[in-house]
Amino acid sequence: RELPGWDGDVGWAYLGAFYTAAPFPLKSLTKAAALFKTLVDKAPASRRNHYYSGVVALRRDRWAEAREHFSEALRQKCGSLTELDFCAYMEEQARLGLVEAESHTQRP
Repeated sequence: RELPGWDGDVGWAYLGAFYTAAPFPLKSLTKAAALFKTLVDKAPASRRNHYYSGVVALRRDRWAEAREHFSEALRQKCGSLTELDFCAYMEEQARLGLVEAESHTQRP
């Protein structure tokens, strides 16, 4: 709250990641997706925001949406302090997520 907008609103990314990974009954992919949609709208040039949006879409079996976010994550550079420390990991995982999403969208 003290620094709204700092680093692409990274605090909301942490909250979205929590809802993605939390155990029942706290886990909510719906809440996570809504948070990451807001983040992508606020900071569309963030690799982190698109990567996490892709992860949530993949877990919700929304293959085309996952493909879109992973592709965009791979196009974006890591430019913030909190993205730089796991930039290579996001790139590697976005590539794997993209392959997974494409395998589901290319089925006859």
